[in-house]
Amino acid sequence: MRKLVLCLVSLFLLAMPTPGVARTEPNSEAGILKARQKQERQQFKQRKKFAKAQFKGQHVPKSIRREQKHQLERDWRTLRDRQKAEMQQMQDRRAVYKESLRNQ
Repeated sequence: MRKLVLCLVSLFLLAMPTPGVARTEPNSEAGILKARQKQERQQFKQRKKFAKAQFKGQHVPKSIRREQKHQLERDWRTLRDRQKAEMQQMQDRRAVYKESLRNQ
């Protein structure tokens, strides 16, 4: 009996829709932007992984490793700041559009 109840509860929890998934529209401007930004972050992480693996098993001076690490950190900050700016621009455009609809 206990197994049956646990099985039913777990099925119920799996069948429940998640609030974040239902809210985002895949073809909207925000959905496209978020998907593109997510892909860019994944590409950056892959690039970072390859950059770290490049020095694996090789004798490379610590200064070069440190320089590469700091360059990757700068690139990450640049990517993050650019994505934040893109998101803010999209929100500003949306606000202007809504304002123009209200003024009509």
